[in-house]
Amino acid sequence: MKVAYAVAALFLAPAFLSPAQASNTEEPVAKPADDAEIKAASVPLENYIKALQTGRVDYARLAFHKDARMIGNGRNGYLSIPIEEWMKGLTGTPNADEAQRKRSFRILDLTATTGVARVELVYPDVTFIDHMTLLKVDGEWKIINKLFHAIRPAAAAK
Repeated sequence: MKVAYAVAALFLAPAFLSPAQASNTEEPVAKPADDAEIKAASVPLENYIKALQTGRVDYARLAFHKDARMIGNGRNGYLSIPIEEWMKGLTGTPNADEAQRKRSFRILDLTATTGVARVELVYPDVTFIDHMTLLKVDGEWKIINKLFHAIRPAAAAK
Protein backbone atom coordinates (compact mmCIF):
# COMPACT_ATOMS: atom_id res chain seq x y z
CA MET A 1 0.00 0.00 0.00
CA LYS A 2 2.84 2.41 0.73
CA VAL A 3 4.00 2.10 -2.88
CA ALA A 4 0.52 2.92 -4.20
CA TYR A 5 0.39 6.09 -2.15
CA ALA A 6 3.89 7.09 -3.23
CA VAL A 7 3.09 6.52 -6.90
CA ALA A 8 -0.18 8.45 -6.60
CA ALA A 9 1.66 11.36 -5.00
CA LEU A 10 3.96 11.59 -8.02
CA PHE A 11 0.99 12.28 -10.27
CA LEU A 12 -0.70 14.85 -8.06
CA ALA A 13 1.82 17.67 -8.54
CA PRO A 14 3.59 18.86 -11.70
CA ALA A 15 7.01 17.26 -12.04
CA PHE A 16 9.20 20.37 -11.88
CA LEU A 17 7.31 22.53 -9.39
CA SER A 18 7.42 22.52 -5.64
CA PRO A 19 4.07 21.98 -3.88
CA ALA A 20 3.87 25.72 -3.18
CA GLN A 21 4.48 26.56 -6.83
CA ALA A 22 2.03 23.91 -8.01
CA SER A 23 -0.82 25.42 -5.99
CA ASN A 24 -0.17 28.86 -7.54
CA THR A 25 -0.24 27.84 -11.20
CA GLU A 26 -2.64 29.59 -13.54
CA GLU A 27 -3.65 26.32 -15.19
CA PRO A 28 -7.45 25.89 -15.18
CA VAL A 29 -8.74 22.93 -13.24
CA ALA A 30 -11.00 20.60 -15.21
CA LYS A 31 -14.34 20.09 -13.54
CA PRO A 32 -15.64 16.54 -13.21
CA ALA A 33 -17.71 15.26 -16.11
CA ASP A 34 -21.44 15.29 -15.54
CA ASP A 35 -23.59 12.15 -15.69
CA ALA A 36 -24.83 12.90 -19.21
CA GLU A 37 -21.27 13.17 -20.55
CA ILE A 38 -20.19 10.00 -18.78
CA LYS A 39 -23.18 8.21 -20.29
CA ALA A 40 -22.30 9.54 -23.77
CA ALA A 41 -18.65 8.50 -23.40
CA SER A 42 -19.82 5.02 -22.33
CA VAL A 43 -21.61 4.41 -25.65
CA PRO A 44 -18.50 3.37 -27.66
CA LEU A 45 -17.40 1.11 -24.80
CA GLU A 46 -20.82 -0.54 -24.74
CA ASN A 47 -20.64 -1.01 -28.52
CA TYR A 48 -17.17 -2.55 -28.19
CA ILE A 49 -18.53 -5.07 -25.71
CA LYS A 50 -21.52 -5.79 -27.99
CA ALA A 51 -19.09 -6.40 -30.87
CA LEU A 52 -17.22 -8.93 -28.74
CA GLN A 53 -20.42 -10.60 -27.53
CA THR A 54 -21.96 -10.92 -30.98
CA GLY A 55 -18.94 -10.99 -33.28
CA ARG A 56 -20.57 -8.22 -35.32
CA VAL A 57 -18.40 -5.67 -37.12
CA ASP A 58 -21.18 -3.07 -37.21
CA TYR A 59 -20.95 -2.67 -33.41
CA ALA A 60 -17.16 -2.36 -33.66
CA ARG A 61 -17.50 0.39 -36.27
CA LEU A 62 -19.85 2.26 -33.94
CA ALA A 63 -17.28 1.96 -31.16
CA PHE A 64 -14.03 2.89 -32.91
CA HIS A 65 -12.88 5.95 -34.79
CA LYS A 66 -11.83 5.08 -38.36
CA ASP A 67 -8.20 5.96 -37.50
CA ALA A 68 -8.08 3.87 -34.30
CA ARG A 69 -5.23 1.45 -33.62
CA MET A 70 -4.75 -1.57 -31.42
CA ILE A 71 -1.42 -1.70 -29.64
CA GLY A 72 0.05 -4.16 -27.16
CA ASN A 73 2.24 -7.19 -26.70
CA GLY A 74 0.73 -10.19 -28.45
CA ARG A 75 1.93 -13.78 -28.47
CA ASN A 76 4.72 -12.82 -30.88
CA GLY A 77 5.73 -9.55 -29.20
CA TYR A 78 4.90 -5.93 -29.95
CA LEU A 79 1.83 -5.37 -32.09
CA SER A 80 0.45 -2.15 -33.58
CA ILE A 81 -2.28 -2.48 -36.20
CA PRO A 82 -5.15 -0.41 -37.59
CA ILE A 83 -8.38 -1.34 -35.82
CA GLU A 84 -9.83 -2.44 -39.17
CA GLU A 85 -7.26 -5.26 -39.11
CA TRP A 86 -8.52 -6.36 -35.68
CA MET A 87 -12.11 -6.22 -36.95
CA LYS A 88 -11.29 -8.92 -39.52
CA GLY A 89 -11.31 -11.36 -36.61
CA LEU A 90 -14.98 -10.71 -35.90
CA THR A 91 -16.89 -13.62 -37.40
CA GLY A 92 -20.47 -12.32 -37.18
CA THR A 93 -21.42 -14.94 -34.60
CA PRO A 94 -20.78 -15.28 -30.85
CA ASN A 95 -17.89 -17.43 -29.68
CA ALA A 96 -18.75 -20.98 -28.59
CA ASP A 97 -17.76 -20.19 -24.98
CA GLU A 98 -19.65 -16.87 -24.87
CA ALA A 99 -21.64 -17.89 -21.77
CA GLN A 100 -18.36 -18.25 -19.83
CA ARG A 101 -17.01 -14.82 -20.80
CA LYS A 102 -17.32 -11.78 -18.54
CA ARG A 103 -16.75 -8.19 -19.59
CA SER A 104 -16.86 -4.89 -17.74
CA PHE A 105 -15.56 -1.36 -18.08
CA ARG A 106 -15.14 1.80 -16.11
CA ILE A 107 -14.19 5.28 -17.19
CA LEU A 108 -11.07 6.34 -15.31
CA ASP A 109 -10.86 9.95 -16.46
CA LEU A 110 -12.94 12.21 -18.68
CA THR A 111 -12.43 15.77 -19.87
CA ALA A 112 -14.60 17.73 -22.30
CA THR A 113 -13.05 15.97 -25.30
CA THR A 114 -10.79 13.14 -24.09
CA GLY A 115 -10.99 10.21 -21.74
CA VAL A 116 -9.48 6.93 -20.64
CA ALA A 117 -11.37 3.75 -19.78
CA ARG A 118 -10.33 0.35 -18.48
CA VAL A 119 -12.05 -2.68 -19.98
CA GLU A 120 -11.66 -6.13 -18.41
CA LEU A 121 -12.35 -9.16 -20.59
CA VAL A 122 -12.28 -12.37 -18.58
CA TYR A 123 -12.32 -15.43 -20.83
CA PRO A 124 -11.76 -19.10 -19.97
CA ASP A 125 -8.17 -19.18 -21.32
CA VAL A 126 -7.08 -15.53 -21.12
CA THR A 127 -7.88 -12.24 -19.43
CA PHE A 128 -7.41 -9.03 -21.38
CA ILE A 129 -7.00 -5.63 -19.79
CA ASP A 130 -7.71 -2.93 -22.37
CA HIS A 131 -7.00 0.73 -21.77
CA MET A 132 -9.13 2.65 -24.23
CA THR A 133 -8.37 6.22 -25.17
CA LEU A 134 -11.59 8.07 -25.92
CA LEU A 135 -11.92 11.13 -28.13
CA LYS A 136 -14.95 13.30 -28.78
CA VAL A 137 -15.05 13.98 -32.52
CA ASP A 138 -17.78 16.12 -34.05
CA GLY A 139 -19.81 15.79 -30.85
CA GLU A 140 -19.57 11.98 -30.71
CA TRP A 141 -17.38 9.85 -28.46
CA LYS A 142 -15.21 7.21 -30.15
CA ILE A 143 -12.42 4.88 -29.09
CA ILE A 144 -9.28 6.22 -30.75
CA ASN A 145 -6.80 3.71 -29.30
CA LYS A 146 -6.99 0.23 -27.77
CA LEU A 147 -3.94 -0.58 -25.64
CA PHE A 148 -4.11 -4.18 -24.44
CA HIS A 149 -2.42 -6.51 -22.01
CA ALA A 150 -3.06 -10.28 -22.04
CA ILE A 151 -2.81 -12.42 -18.94
CA ARG A 152 -2.50 -16.08 -19.86
CA PRO A 153 -2.05 -19.09 -17.62
CA ALA A 154 1.50 -20.49 -17.93
CA ALA A 155 0.33 -23.55 -19.91
CA ALA A 156 -1.69 -21.42 -22.37
CA ALA A 157 1.11 -18.89 -22.87
CA LYS A 158 3.23 -21.32 -24.91
